[in-house]
Amino acid sequence: MQFTFPRKVIDYSHATVRLPKEERLMRMTTTINTKPLAMLSALLLMAGFAGVANAADVYLQTQSFEKTMPDGAPVPMWGFATCTDDTYTSCTASAPGPQINAVAGDTLNIHVNNTLGVPVSVTIPGQAGLSDGAAVPMDSAPNRVRSFAGETPAGDTTTYTWSSLKAGTYLYQSGTFPSIQVPMGLYGALVVAEATPGEAYGYAYDAEAVVLLSEIDPLQNIRVHNAIVANSLSLDTVDCVPVEDYEQAMTTGVPCTVDYDPTYFLINGEATVELPSATVTDDTALLRMLNAGLRSHTPSLVGAEVAVIAEDGNKYPGQPRKHSAVLLAAGKTLDAIIALPNADQTYSLFDRMPTFSNENLPNGGSLASLNVGAGSPTIADRESSAKNDTYEIVEDTPTTVTVSVLENDADDLTGPIAVS
Repeated sequence: MQFTFPRKVIDYSHATVRLPKEERLMRMTTTINTKPLAMLSALLLMAGFAGVANAADVYLQTQSFEKTMPDGAPVPMWGFATCTDDTYTSCTASAPGPQINAVAGDTLNIHVNNTLGVPVSVTIPGQAGLSDGAAVPMDSAPNRVRSFAGETPAGDTTTYTWSSLKAGTYLYQSGTFPSIQVPMGLYGALVVAEATPGEAYGYAYDAEAVVLLSEIDPLQNIRVHNAIVANSLSLDTVDCVPVEDYEQAMTTGVPCTVDYDPTYFLINGEATVELPSATVTDDTALLRMLNAGLRSHTPSLVGAEVAVIAEDGNKYPGQPRKHSAVLLAAGKTLDAIIALPNADQTYSLFDRMPTFSNENLPNGGSLASLNVGAGSPTIADRESSAKNDTYEIVEDTPTTVTVSVLENDADDLTGPIAVS
């Protein structure tokens, strides 16, 4: 199978490619919208997620699939597919996995059916009480850990249980070789709501949105895929294969993650997300931000100030921390509240870390838009008032133009020009 990247053609069986390290300015557009809590029929829409799963029992299946990037290039991925029941016959794969919604105090059972060729696991950093939370050491190096939770072997099914969930915003992800398996796509968002609707960490809000950031290094994903095909992806070794050895000798094995070099950036699993506009104005919105990538990001909401109230599910002491931009480190979650104006307005959300470009594809440089009410009005394109002027020129003959170049233009160009 051949996969086409910009300027390169890659065959999975013997791929060798080094993507150029260009200056990467994030250029992508998406829309995040809020919803009135009173609208019971309106669920929080998360474009890019496979769906929304509610506690207490969630059925996930690990799958391998291809994801098409913004430039049309397919990349091998892993993902937690959402399944309807414990037969695992009706499952939809995606990366990230489905958003899991729960309520504080719930018991959450995540049933994982593993179809990959390596063991996996599920951890939720910030949530205590995992039923099988014992770390798994390496056989070859007992003093080193390969998994932060009990593993689900290839072809097997395991249930992971958390009792008495704590309210907040969390990532769920594979705890087995997370530097490899999480970038491959084994992650998702867990939202644990307060028992009191419309309240988070003691702050009232009227609407909410989830922003899940992630990255993809296509070369690392291809190398992991090739190692699985060659049966050389050992999770019980301290050795890794540098990218130089892979390029020069096609050496397969566990990639050295120090070579991690992401070239694609995603929000809610997509480069561009379109959500319908909301009708909420003059209210308070809760923005749940998560970073499943291995790089830090700095989301900034242009023209608005966000008040950060919690980090990793833990409420900040004292007053909210007000920022125009927030540092969202790798693996971290932040919750912030935003006072919405009593007017139709659109706020642009972008990453102040100029390290990603989605292969330099143009799309305005914006990660997302937060629409309040109907959003800012769209300015219609205006036809140019200036018209082309045509002259006939005879070689070696002087040409005299007696008609003003403004003669055939619109009236707004022929009158006096006011300068202020």
